[in-house]
Amino acid sequence: MSATDESIKLIRKILNNSISEKDALKELDRLEMMYGDEAFTACDFQKKEKPWSEDYYEDLKNKCITGAGSKEFIIHLLEVREYLNQKKRNGRIFAGAAVLILVLVVIFVIFVRR
Repeated sequence: MSATDESIKLIRKILNNSISEKDALKELDRLEMMYGDEAFTACDFQKKEKPWSEDYYEDLKNKCITGAGSKEFIIHLLEVREYLNQKKRNGRIFAGAAVLILVLVVIFVIFVRR
């Protein structure tokens, strides 16, 4: 398998959420050690500052389709994915906590009226 094939495979895993951040970073290091300068394609892109959005992540995905594959780009893609995944997890935790509080208030109101 060529360096390009392996970096494309890694990008697919990142986009499919099928590789952890830790394993992806290890894979980047392995590719760099194995292929040297040929491991990644040159890519000129401008990073946006946080907060990142799903739209920004979609823009990054589109850059992948057009061949973006520098190490810096792949790491940034991974960072944005992790940021958005954490944001989703936090939203679910907040929603769960809100439901729990609502249930407790309802139970409290029921018992106080008795």
